[in-house]
Amino acid sequence: PEGRVTFTHELPAIWPLGPLDAVWSYAGREWYLPSQAVQELVVVAPTTLQLSVAEAVLAGQSYSVAGTVEDDLGQPLINVEVLLFAGGFHLATVQSDAAGSFGWEWAVPLEQVPGPLLLSAQYPGVGYRLAGNTSQQVYTYHTTALLLEPASGVLNYTASVTGRVIDGAGRGVEGLVVTVALDDGTSSTVISTADGQFTAGLLLSFALGVGEQNLTATVLGSSYYYGNTTSGSLLVQGGTITWLELPAALEAGATFTGRATLTLEDGTPLAGMPLLVRLEPTGVTMLAITDGNGSATFSA
Repeated sequence: PEGRVTFTHELPAIWPLGPLDAVWSYAGREWYLPSQAVQELVVVAPTTLQLSVAEAVLAGQSYSVAGTVEDDLGQPLINVEVLLFAGGFHLATVQSDAAGSFGWEWAVPLEQVPGPLLLSAQYPGVGYRLAGNTSQQVYTYHTTALLLEPASGVLNYTASVTGRVIDGAGRGVEGLVVTVALDDGTSSTVISTADGQFTAGLLLSFALGVGEQNLTATVLGSSYYYGNTTSGSLLVQGGTITWLELPAALEAGATFTGRATLTLEDGTPLAGMPLLVRLEPTGVTMLAITDGNGSATFSA
C-alpha cells in the first residue's frame, strides 16, 4: 500500500568487497512515467577467529596463546592485528602470519587469581572486513609450598607443629588439608586458616624415643591448588625421674654408700648418664655415671 518494494538477492561468496550500486528501474505504467534510482550499498564480509590453548594456566609459568583468523571463505587473513585479552585485561596485540596464524607467550604473573579465566581474541575489523572475536574458558592453578617452624616436644605429651601454606606469590592459602606425620605413623590432619597458618598436635609415645625425629608435612591439592610435601624434624625430649637410695640412719664420721637411679617417666632406665651428687651442708659434689640399669653408686 505504501509503494515499497523489497528485493532479496544473495551475492556469490566470491563477490568483490566494497561499494556496490544497486539500480532500481521502474518501467512506467498507464499514467505513471518511468523512473530510475541508484542505491549505494557496501559489500562486507565477516571474519572467524579460533583459539588453540591449554585448559590449565599455571601461575608463574609461561603459557602459549595461539589461534587463527580467517575470512568467510576460510582463507587466512594475512598480516592483520589481533588483540588478546585475559579476564578482560589486554595482554598483547599480535600480527597474523601467511597462514593466518597468531601466537603469544604469556608470562603468567604469580599474582594471577586462581580459578576460571576467560581468554579472548579480537580482530577489530579493517576496510570491508567486519570485526570478529572468540573466547575460551580456561583455569588458573597455583603451586603450593609448606613452611615449617622449629618444633619440639616431650615424650608422653602432645607436641605442637606449626607452619604455613603459601602459593607461588607467598600468599597464605586458606582451607587446604594439611597432614603432619612422624616415621612411626603418628599423624594429625588439620585445615589451614585464613593466612595459611596451621597447628597440628602429635602425641609422642614413649616408644618413639628421644632425639631428632623425621617429620613430614603434606598439603593436599584442591580445586585450583596443587599439593606438595616437605620434610622437617621434631626434637623429642624425655621427662626424667631421679630415685635416691640412702641408709635409714647415718653416724657422724662414718662412711656410707648411696645409689641414684635415673629413668624416664615410664620407668625406662637411662644408661651412661652423668649425675652430680651434692652433699649438704658440706658442699661436697661427686660425679657418677649410670650403668645399664640407670643406677650410679656413690660413697662419702
